[in-house]
Amino acid sequence: MRKIKFRAWDKKNKKMVYSDDGSQEYGWFTGNDGCMLCVRIEEEKDIKLSNIMEYAGFKDKNGKEIYEGDILEVVNNLNETTKKLNTHNVVVKYKDGSIVATWEDEIDGEIYNHFDGYNTPIVTFEIIGNIYETQGIFKRIKDKN
Repeated sequence: MRKIKFRAWDKKNKKMVYSDDGSQEYGWFTGNDGCMLCVRIEEEKDIKLSNIMEYAGFKDKNGKEIYEGDILEVVNNLNETTKKLNTHNVVVKYKDGSIVATWEDEIDGEIYNHFDGYNTPIVTFEIIGNIYETQGIFKRIKDKN
């Protein structure tokens, strides 16, 4: 069973905050609607952070925890026909009741795959950024392809 953990992007302070880091600067609560809330606790008022991201329940090849909003490099180490590595980049999202890997296709638009659909350890994942701290990474990725 995976641990239930969250993180949030603090836009004002430009940093990622985690629900399990023990910080007294942020409070984590379940709202009346059952959704997770993160609040930056300040002297005069509390400020609600949006963009709550859930832990996916697994780690990348370097042992880093994967969360929604992470950008991953996916490497398929087995291509019998070409004997070459097949590499593509995905964004981790919550979709249709589960955490999935998503990417854009020129014809079909957004495509996604459930992580249990990947054949690990033949396929590896590595966090190369996230959608908040490394926003320019997709432009570099698209320009490279």
